[in-house]
Amino acid sequence: MKLRQLLFIQFMAVIFLSTGFSYTAFSQTSERVVYFTDKNGTSFSVSRPLEFLTQKSVDRRTKQGIAITEQDLPVNAAYISQINNLGASVSYAIKWFNAAIVTADDATFTQIENFSFVDKIDRVAINTDPNRVARISATCDIDTDEEKVCQEFDTNKITDIKSTNENEENFDYGNSLAQIQMLGVDKMHEEGFLGQGIHIAVLDGGFFNANTLSAFSHADIPYVYDVVGNGQDVYRASAHGTKVLSAMLSKADGEMIGTAPEATYYLFRTEDVSREFPIEEAFWVVGAEKADSLGVDIIQTSLGYYDFDNPIYNYTTADLDGNTAMISRAAEVATQKGIVVVTSAGNSGNSAWRKISFPADAPSVLAVGAVDVNRQIGNFSSVGNTEDGRIKPDVMAVGVGTTLWSEQNRVSSGNGTSYAAPLIAGLVAGFMQKNPELSQQEIITAVRRAGDNYSTPNPQYGYGIPTFASLNDPDVVLGQNEDLTNKNSQIRIFPNPVASSLHIEIDEKLFISNESLNLQIYNLQGKLILEEILKSNQNEIEFPAVPKGVYIVHIKGQNYQGTIKMLKD
Repeated sequence: MKLRQLLFIQFMAVIFLSTGFSYTAFSQTSERVVYFTDKNGTSFSVSRPLEFLTQKSVDRRTKQGIAITEQDLPVNAAYISQINNLGASVSYAIKWFNAAIVTADDATFTQIENFSFVDKIDRVAINTDPNRVARISATCDIDTDEEKVCQEFDTNKITDIKSTNENEENFDYGNSLAQIQMLGVDKMHEEGFLGQGIHIAVLDGGFFNANTLSAFSHADIPYVYDVVGNGQDVYRASAHGTKVLSAMLSKADGEMIGTAPEATYYLFRTEDVSREFPIEEAFWVVGAEKADSLGVDIIQTSLGYYDFDNPIYNYTTADLDGNTAMISRAAEVATQKGIVVVTSAGNSGNSAWRKISFPADAPSVLAVGAVDVNRQIGNFSSVGNTEDGRIKPDVMAVGVGTTLWSEQNRVSSGNGTSYAAPLIAGLVAGFMQKNPELSQQEIITAVRRAGDNYSTPNPQYGYGIPTFASLNDPDVVLGQNEDLTNKNSQIRIFPNPVASSLHIEIDEKLFISNESLNLQIYNLQGKLILEEILKSNQNEIEFPAVPKGVYIVHIKGQNYQGTIKMLKD
């Protein structure tokens, strides 16, 4: 297995603020999230993003026109130091919410609350294992035998998105054939879209034995992190994540094939299966932030919360508004960073709760419900809608009798929306690979519109079951998305192949009906290489000085969008 355990040396310490691992014992302690008033005085700047984000993370934002803001800046290290100096232990900083996860006794929290830079404090757990908590220091020393985050992560080894059919496969899908065919993934694979160059973070409760399985022997996994245990060993905890991962990654010809076997995967353990407290939501945020910083394209998570070991923390269905639960708010932030987030809808359909769990209520997240191979809804599949009336679940896939690869290194099966969600994540990976010019929001919209129930969505079935074919039908998915190779199109772009200058002629009525038309040119790795506003209906654009090859030209306006692939000569 290609487990390229090559990790960050410098800025990952900044991202996590979890470096020197000295441990402090506590009595009668609790874990709380401390929120700060500001990020004043930080040494970081949005004008120097490579100090706290990878180039790939920056490129993803740039491609989608997403600005780097104060929300992306690390938490003020001076605030962390002052809390540590009281004898408390800060396990992680949370930059998106300008907060930190802190373990201390009540008296210390009273002192922390009196700091002028502290906005509020939320209790998230009673600490059951004080030795698990790691204190933050300002150095990058390693004082344990395990490899920690203060190692080098070689971003140069990350592969780019490949929008080609060079790797087309004719698999024998074995027991997984029905779940693959339902989504049209077999056709996607025939076209060569296996997820190559797409980066998927999986946030789960553990990946027991995933580093030993024959169906994963081809795996590209450059980074793993155990947020719960503050270390790198994700392979000794729960096997739930192993099975979830198998729905995407597996390559066992004649037994089962995953939906995106050639994608690159990042594994995070954020769920503590030994207890159920809101701190796991905070751990999820930490994992999502790390995944964002690494530059992933997709976050797949088959976790959901609504009740806890201590009922005082329980949610009510009135909280299903996408803006209450920490994990839902964080999932939405991730989408705002340009990441497609795919989550399970939940398995409470036949319980008193019945509803979707958190973070499935987040507006821009794809929440996936479960059907069997005959398209019948699983009785356990959680239902919508959200409290504010939005359609959930979003889409459906096989979650009843899903073919999986188990931690015992053999094909198996399982029930749960947990296993439907990764099937959709793999479909999204292939669609993203084929259409690198699309933004996160365009992909989410496309997946919903591709569902077989799009015109009549409901709280049980959502928008239905999408397929790869439907996803690539412009009339179904993108509305007025014109193929600019059509001789009757409203925009003419020539010559094709192009050497230097590109001529663009726009129908006058179309030009007038749009306030502005924006030209974007991408390479097949999804990198934006040129963006210009077309100021008239007759334009001559200097094509960028780029290597020969195929490029995607996308023109978008208020009431129009069109796409063409062009050959640079």
